[in-house]
Amino acid sequence: MNKEDAMHVPASAPSPDADDDAIINTLQAQRRELEELRKRNAMLKKRLASGTAPAKPGNSSEKMTEWKKTPHMTGHDNNKKMSLPSADPAFLDQGWSLDPSRSGLGVESVLDSSLIEKHRFTKLSGSISPAGKARVTIALNAIDSGNKIRNIRLSHLLFESEKYPLATITASLDKSALTPLVRDGKQLFKLGFMLKLHGVEKKMSAKVRVTRMKDGRLGVASVAPVMVFISDFALSKGLAKLVEIAGGKSIVPAIPVRFRLVFNPDTQSRKTSSLENTGQQTDQ
Repeated sequence: MNKEDAMHVPASAPSPDADDDAIINTLQAQRRELEELRKRNAMLKKRLASGTAPAKPGNSSEKMTEWKKTPHMTGHDNNKKMSLPSADPAFLDQGWSLDPSRSGLGVESVLDSSLIEKHRFTKLSGSISPAGKARVTIALNAIDSGNKIRNIRLSHLLFESEKYPLATITASLDKSALTPLVRDGKQLFKLGFMLKLHGVEKKMSAKVRVTRMKDGRLGVASVAPVMVFISDFALSKGLAKLVEIAGGKSIVPAIPVRFRLVFNPDTQSRKTSSLENTGQQTDQ
């Protein structure tokens, strides 16, 4: 063994002057120990990936079984622990009013098939009646693109907001289909709605996540963008004007829309509904 080999012998191995066989035996023992550590590490990673707890040195198989059964190690029990407490069934019987400070609706425009410009509407209002009639209005002159000149162009040239100041979304909610909210606090839901924009009304749908929040509010958020096509709402002429101003840059004639709407409970409507139900029971 040369001097260079001797310099790389681990501190725990015999000195360079020791018998070569002893050195070889020591190195082989270290390799075996390293291989054992690698196997143990691989086993621990496999157990973690499968959702079971890793075995600790000295743990018996009985202790390992008990650890795997603990609630924090199983997804079902963990979800049950973190879920909201069940709500009063009357939760769905009340009316709701949109909270504009907590809500948002954003759109995107794509230029030359690559440049994405994001915009949002800053004035929203809406309500859901105790009967499930929902209505949301969007002020089209309140678009914020981050550029004042672009805001004016979008509002006046594309939407013609002087003539068509609002976009309106209306829907009729089947509250019986939303009963899982009372128990679980959230639900995926396919929402059918009517969009009135630029004087044209069209039936559309969106996949939404409806959430019963901890503070008693109701959240409705898009799971995937809703595509609004320019040609469906007689907006093609306005789009052509924007293209001309942009120096001929192409603008994709489809607008992805994303939203997150938060509704506050209408306590007055809930009281009225409660009184009506009480009156019906008394009459019976």
